Amino acid sequence: MLTPAFLANCFTNSSTNSFAKKTLGLPLILLALIGLMVGLGGCSEDDPTEIDVDEPQATVAASLSQPTQTVAAVEENLRQLDLFENPLNSLASDVGLYQDPDFEGWTGEGMSFPDQGAALAAAMRRIDNLKSTSVKLATADDRPRQLAIAMEKSETSEIADGDTLFVEHFAAPDSSGLNALIVVTAPDLVRFVVQREYPPTFGKPVRFEQEIVMDTNGTLEDDTDDLYHSATHEVEMTGGEIAYGHLAPVSGEGPMQAGVQVLAHSRVENPRWHILQAWNETDIIMDTGDFRTDGDETIYSFEVTVHWRNDAEYTAQLAASDDGPIQDADQVRALGFLTAAPTDNWLESISDTMVAVMGDLDDESDDLLVEMSRGTVFDGIASDGGQPRNYVHILPSEPVAPGEEPCGGLAEQDVWYPAAWWLVHLQREADIDCDGSGTLHELRELRDGSSFERTITWDGSGNATITENRLDGTQVTGTFNESTGEYSIATVFPAGNDPVSRHQSGQSLETGITATDVFVWQDAHADSTSFAASGDETEFTITGYKVRGDLREDFTISVIDGDSITGVWSRNDGASGDFTLEQLEGGSSHLVFSATDSQAEGNPSVTGDLWFAPDGSGTGTITFTQFGLTVTYEITFGPDGAGVLDDGEGNLVAL
Repeated sequence: MLTPAFLANCFTNSSTNSFAKKTLGLPLILLALIGLMVGLGGCSEDDPTEIDVDEPQATVAASLSQPTQTVAAVEENLRQLDLFENPLNSLASDVGLYQDPDFEGWTGEGMSFPDQGAALAAAMRRIDNLKSTSVKLATADDRPRQLAIAMEKSETSEIADGDTLFVEHFAAPDSSGLNALIVVTAPDLVRFVVQREYPPTFGKPVRFEQEIVMDTNGTLEDDTDDLYHSATHEVEMTGGEIAYGHLAPVSGEGPMQAGVQVLAHSRVENPRWHILQAWNETDIIMDTGDFRTDGDETIYSFEVTVHWRNDAEYTAQLAASDDGPIQDADQVRALGFLTAAPTDNWLESISDTMVAVMGDLDDESDDLLVEMSRGTVFDGIASDGGQPRNYVHILPSEPVAPGEEPCGGLAEQDVWYPAAWWLVHLQREADIDCDGSGTLHELRELRDGSSFERTITWDGSGNATITENRLDGTQVTGTFNESTGEYSIATVFPAGNDPVSRHQSGQSLETGITATDVFVWQDAHADSTSFAASGDETEFTITGYKVRGDLREDFTISVIDGDSITGVWSRNDGASGDFTLEQLEGGSSHLVFSATDSQAEGNPSVTGDLWFAPDGSGTGTITFTQFGLTVTYEITFGPDGAGVLDDGEGNLVAL
């Protein structure tokens, strides 16, 4: 049987498992796998595998679905161990502190803190390139000759806006195009234009256009006194990529020079190195300083937008906390907002707020997080009338570099789940010191109006205790010793409950985990599960067995690169099966399993297709074959782990 504490954690612990990361690097997707299969089994010793009639029996189908209950005990022990770890670590993952997603191939699920820095640093480099390209255009080697010709023409005729002072057309086997000098405002403001076209060659431009508007100050033959009003370029690559860039004063007029704020805009359509992106663009407000001097710019703000082909979109904004210019090592505030793809039937949006010290603007590796929060909004209706949502705020005791765990600080989490779920509201508050001492308080509110609270206390010497008092009378107490890795958790259920009690114990070390989980029932019999986990971050295995009376179920779960999760089980009565799990956004899961019992009458077999919500509830169907006949049963799981099979004749068979 699952406890409400486990059911609540199915969704709220949808970030990196800090215990697992410290020991084996166990990814969350495995923990979801182990826990979300809970609804498929039971704890009864009455597991009929023989039948007296030659038609499919729902009780046999339930029996073949039952063994996957075993792995629930494994998840529960791993989850309890995770509770003893510093809660700031898991919450830091929830707000994107760790570099989990890769910006280069990100498809719209969120951006971590280091990804934000990488995107902004890349934007800065694109703008630097735009400026340097414009400077090269303005100071090209053949410019004096072109301007001299233009000057001669200007002395023999009257100049008006739009007049072409000079144009040079050319064609060659490898390119064609023109150079032109056009009057914008007589007599000093001119537009210098370059256009080129090239034969299609993979990885090369097929077209580019460049333009700079300058004030010649009346001396066309001398470019040292020129002032630059705007610069534009557009480049089209083979394959359809089009890159556009534009520099001009924010006010819309006047030259770009020291003391003038300039808007630098860059947009890339169909980016060739990001095939899932439809376009991306960058806006930077800056003081360019001396336009022809590289590195003397002053940045005031960034804004980067990425739009994917599935219509998901992400925007990141960066500005100095004091609204002044951004200097290296200044404290800045960053805002990020993701709009999920319209086809996403679960996630609606993610919003981030950060305060950080960005370090060198061209280097994302030296950024430091000062404070961060993340708000996630989901589709649907919550019990308070709003949308399901998850808000996490973290204030580390000390600024944190990308990839590092905060040693201490303050954190809070507020989650509203869909109104139909058993767990409807969760609040967590953590106050942890860098010496390891502190407390975590949790409040969980359930759909029936009941609630329970949990408190975990760390003493700073490697010891932790957990206490939990539930409204139904269930009491949980536990201890953990960090130096030995030993833990023990006792659960006593209220009078009349079956099972009567539960005892979890084991040892967690860097080399692996060993654990035992025992349920004691009213008739004094006990069901026990034992398992061991070992491996590393790329590949690991969990093996174990469960004993229920005369039945023994052995299981193995394999995880490769955190993505390939498979499991198999076998029972001493001849039954066996396998399963695969896909973790979905927000902690939901899709489970597919199969089982057979070749030694039972009618050669029964079953396949299941099940969907689980983060609170542990779920629905699905199993297809059962026996005596050559096939039937389909519907299965429903409550958040308490209880599952029933509807035999289609008004009877509900417990799993």
